[in-house]
Amino acid sequence: MASPTSQKRIHAAAIRLFAETGAQKISIRDLAEEAGVARGTIYAYLDQSPDLFERTAERLAHDLHLRIAKGAVKLDDPAHKVALGIFHFIDQAQANPDWGRFLCQFGFTAQQLTQLWHAQPMHDISLGVQRGRFDLTQSQIRSAVTLLASAVMGAIQVILSGHKGWREAYVEVTELILKAFGINSSEASAIAAERANHTPLHS
Repeated sequence: MASPTSQKRIHAAAIRLFAETGAQKISIRDLAEEAGVARGTIYAYLDQSPDLFERTAERLAHDLHLRIAKGAVKLDDPAHKVALGIFHFIDQAQANPDWGRFLCQFGFTAQQLTQLWHAQPMHDISLGVQRGRFDLTQSQIRSAVTLLASAVMGAIQVILSGHKGWREAYVEVTELILKAFGINSSEASAIAAERANHTPLHS
């Protein structure tokens, strides 16, 4: 098995190469060169999961889901939970542009990543509907998740292109999503501004 340090290097290199190529297949040689490790180390890394793309996407989704769920459990209001989730996505993307590009490339096509949108975000939106916090019907929840995912990935692309800073993009997309869910404009702005004033999680 590859060492923890090598695993991190391989994972980061895989994200970078998948994002750059837009393909779900990359060569062991290219990955080893990008990660700065021997090909044997790559094979050791893949010992229990031969599909590199699947493993990379699963790890990305798992790590982010854990971070969002850990923060969300401390909050009671579904609107604040949604805002925190958006913050995690944008914070991770601004700290690691390769991660952001990977998500934008495959966020709607890779099963491991589409499941990410239907984990904590769907739970938080469903909770908001159940409590009457969001002006949505049960049948609109899946569409609301799709709207959230599209808006977040659009914001990430705006950040990565340099058109907006991460705080401005975060505030705008959070306000728009919360208003679309039925939160009044002034409260949506306040919730977004409160989270934007926090220190980035990856600073």
